[in-house]
Amino acid sequence: MTHGFRTQPMLMLAAAVYLRSTKNVTITEVLYGAYDARNEETNTAPVFSLRPFLDLIDWSTAFEQWDRFGSLGAFVDVVARGDARHPDARLSKTMRNVADGLALNRVEHTRRSAKSAIESARSRAEEPAATAPRQTSQLLRSWSGSSSALSHLPHRQRAERLPARAHAASYAEMIEVLLAQGQLAQAATVARESLVSLVLLAREPAADLAQPAGRARWERALNSCAGDKADPPELAPISAAWSSIREVRNDLAHAGYTRTNLKTPKIRTNTHNACQRIVNLLKQPPLHAIDLLATPPDEAEEANDA
Repeated sequence: MTHGFRTQPMLMLAAAVYLRSTKNVTITEVLYGAYDARNEETNTAPVFSLRPFLDLIDWSTAFEQWDRFGSLGAFVDVVARGDARHPDARLSKTMRNVADGLALNRVEHTRRSAKSAIESARSRAEEPAATAPRQTSQLLRSWSGSSSALSHLPHRQRAERLPARAHAASYAEMIEVLLAQGQLAQAATVARESLVSLVLLAREPAADLAQPAGRARWERALNSCAGDKADPPELAPISAAWSSIREVRNDLAHAGYTRTNLKTPKIRTNTHNACQRIVNLLKQPPLHAIDLLATPPDEAEEANDA
C-alpha cells in the first residue's frame, strides 16, 4: 500500500485475514507507505508495518476460540509463531499439553500442564512492552484467569492432604468450564468420575484416586443405590445424580448405539442437566449421606461367596 483513502489499511488487513483463512495464503508482511506524511523536500515517506495488527487479530481470535469453545489449537499456534516475531516454544508446548489433556480427559495430566502453562503465561504477560505488546499481555492474563480452574484439580496421590469437600469444589469448577465451552462429552466423563472420587475420598481419605480396586468398590456401591433403589431416603440425591450421569455417559461412550437411542438435542439437554446435578452435589457434598452407603465387598470376596 502507498497512499490513498484512510480506509485502505483496514481493507488490506481484512483482505489479508480473508486470504489466509480461506486460501491458505502465507502473509509475510503488510506495509503501509504514509505518503501524506512524506518529506516534501526529499519526496520520501515513512513506511509502517501493519503486521502487529494482524498478529493482534490472531491472538484475539485464538482467545475467543478457547473462551467460547474450549479449543486451544489456535492459541498454541499463535504462541509458537510469536507476537511481533517473539515466539515462545515453552509456553506453546505447555499449552499443547493442556489441549491434549482436555481432549483426552486426562485429569492429572491437565492439572500439571495447566499449572505450568499458567505460570509461563503470567511470566510472559509481565514482560516489557518492547517484547510483549500490551494487548498481547492482556490476552495472556485473560487466558490465565479463564484456565485457573484446570490447575486446581486434585492430585491423585495426595488425597490425604485435602478433605473431600475441597476436591469436590475443584472438580465442580472444571466441569463448569467444560459445560460453558460446550465440551459435553468431556464434561460427562469428568462428572461421572468426580462422583466416584468424592465417595472414595469421603470414605477412604488416604486413598489413591487412581487405584482401580478402590474406585471399582465404590462404583458398585453407587450402582447398588441407583434408580429407585435408594435406601435410606437420604441417598436419593446421590442415586438420582449417579443414575442420570451413568446413562448419558454410556450413551456418549457408545456413540449413541444404546437402547435409549436418544435424538441429539435430547442427549445434549440430558447431558447438561446430568452434569449440573453432579456440580450441585460437588459444591455441597452430602457427606452424611455418603457415610450411609453400604460398604460393598471386594470382588474376590463376592466370588468366594458365590
